Amino acid sequence: ILFVLVVVVLLIKQYECFYFTNTGVAYLTLGFTNPNTTALFLTCIVIYAIVSLLSNTRKLIKLIGIAIVCVGGVLVALTKSRTSLLILLLFAFLAMLSLIKKKPWYPKNNFFCMVISVFPFVFAIVYQTIMKYGLNIKGLDFLVSEGKALSSRQSIWEDAFSLILNHPITGNYGYIYNTNIQQMHNSHLVVATSYGFPVLLLVCMLLYFILSY
Repeated sequence: ILFVLVVVVLLIKQYECFYFTNTGVAYLTLGFTNPNTTALFLTCIVIYAIVSLLSNTRKLIKLIGIAIVCVGGVLVALTKSRTSLLILLLFAFLAMLSLIKKKPWYPKNNFFCMVISVFPFVFAIVYQTIMKYGLNIKGLDFLVSEGKALSSRQSIWEDAFSLILNHPITGNYGYIYNTNIQQMHNSHLVVATSYGFPVLLLVCMLLYFILSY
């Protein structure tokens, strides 16, 4: 309820809550400096609401959960964050699958947890390979957005991997902070380039233990 009220108040000041580009395209920010940050904030709330909706038997809680999911979903769409929209759609699908089968949607085994914990880093490697060899994969067309080609991250991630190879143990946070390479949009690459492989390993281990728990 508090979440819905806060969103309503913020939307009353509509033009202060949107970022408008030169072409007139509006991205919902709700006061955050970046619409992607807004989308991440909203996505966490919606996912929590979905979990509460599926795990609670009280009708009032379910109604509140449905309201938050609906409002939050619309707001995430207004941020135009492709990643958050994909996360919500995937999570909603898996949650419904879990509800239908009446058991967790994912197998709680070591291999699955390990794959998920390192997936962002592996995805970056696969992406770089696709871009390097010019593979034309039509299924990735949905990743193309206004003003950004499918290869928009290629040069940045290429610099990131070079930096990792040059500073595998300690990383080089100072260099990243002062250059365009900071716009990586990949948590694992950020950790590896900033602090090195040892810290990335600790992060992956933390994710692994959270998933396996």
